Amino acid sequence: MARRQARVPREHIGFWEVVDARILLSLVTGLLLAVAISWGAKWLLAPDTLPLRAIEVEGDFRKVDAKQIRDALNGVELGGLFSVDVGEVRDLTESLPWVEHVTVTRKWPDTLRLSVFEHHAVAHWGEGSLLDKKAQRFSAEPESFPDGLPKLDGPDGQEEAVLKAYRDMSQMLKPVGLGIARLTMDARRAWQVKLDNGIELLLGRQDRERQLLRFVHVYPQSLAARSEGINRIDLRYTNGFAVEWKKGARRAARETAYV
Repeated sequence: MARRQARVPREHIGFWEVVDARILLSLVTGLLLAVAISWGAKWLLAPDTLPLRAIEVEGDFRKVDAKQIRDALNGVELGGLFSVDVGEVRDLTESLPWVEHVTVTRKWPDTLRLSVFEHHAVAHWGEGSLLDKKAQRFSAEPESFPDGLPKLDGPDGQEEAVLKAYRDMSQMLKPVGLGIARLTMDARRAWQVKLDNGIELLLGRQDRERQLLRFVHVYPQSLAARSEGINRIDLRYTNGFAVEWKKGARRAARETAYV
């Protein structure tokens, strides 16, 4: 007699049997996917996978050149495109004196690209340091310092305030043809300004703009003709200022005053 295969009607298949089958399928799929990802990541991170063959360096170079950067990276184990430690590459490049920051990107299939941004020095800071246009303080070899930079100084952490004051005061002095050679904020937040004609100005902690404007208004009429004999001008008075004359210039100033 022929055997008959019994079929279980669909309505008799239990709910939990369907759920268990789906869970098992999901687990198997997830396991296979995890294995594939793990294997793929291991393959990509292997040093001999897509080995690096070139380093591209780009930037607007003035104080740094590509050779310096390549020399700085000599000790780095580059390996493959995905195994290279881009953080180490960035840190080593940013350790060069004139480098502000570096962007490191991978370029398929075998190149590492470095976009290098330099510090643009705008002033000396204290003894042996420089300030860039963002008021960031950095060090470099003295022989690489640009010529003609003003000298700024002040308490630690006040770089941005001093640079802003320098820019503001320079604009105020521009109409009378004077520039700032040195600007110092002391520990009490008072200011000393050395002009490019050698005159020193003393300004207080407050109202420095008003005090400097007083000097700008008076200078062309009363002081410009005798500027070579002036040593220092104290502008910290409420309604006036005091002039300290150089030796030999005081008598001439008095005689002129009484003519």
